[in-house]
Amino acid sequence: MVDSSSDVAQEQQRRADSLKQLRHFLLTSNAEQRAGRRDKQNFLKRKLIREYLRSVNDADSSRLEDVKKRFITFCNSYEDIMNPGQATCG
Repeated sequence: MVDSSSDVAQEQQRRADSLKQLRHFLLTSNAEQRAGRRDKQNFLKRKLIREYLRSVNDADSSRLEDVKKRFITFCNSYEDIMNPGQATCG
């Protein structure tokens, strides 16, 4: 009887440890994915800002309008990703 109760206790401890490890993995991997999305979004935003600044002095005003439209689209998609269900910028 003592062996079976210690086996049950060990099994419960193993399950608890496994659940802790799974929880930790899920929390950290989710945080890493969010950080990766933020980094990508920040890179794209910087790229669009550089294009905007270059196109401000460009003789072709259609290029500036194109960059503005792309920036508004980016801003809306960024807001949708980071704050689902809320109003977008632009």
